[in-house]
Amino acid sequence: MVNFLKTCLFTFTIWMLAAFINALLYAIIFNLGSIVHDDFHESFGMAFFFSLIFFAPAVFCLWIVFVVNSASPGLSKKLLRAVFILSLISCVF
Repeated sequence: MVNFLKTCLFTFTIWMLAAFINALLYAIIFNLGSIVHDDFHESFGMAFFFSLIFFAPAVFCLWIVFVVNSASPGLSKKLLRAVFILSLISCVF
């Protein structure tokens, strides 16, 4: 049970960190390129919000991979592969 909670917290932290980095990069690009005329904080907030929303289905797929392979000895490798594939797919969409 402790391993399950650690993995849940780890997955949630990765999701939040990826959304934060994505939002920071988009806000910088938008403000440097003068794409938006909003404040940096507003651009960052909107990019963070939409990054969380658009990556939510990928997190759900990651949970399915986690639950199916929870007894597998190579769980971390399978989760890393799933995260890489889901990241590529979510970037396309």
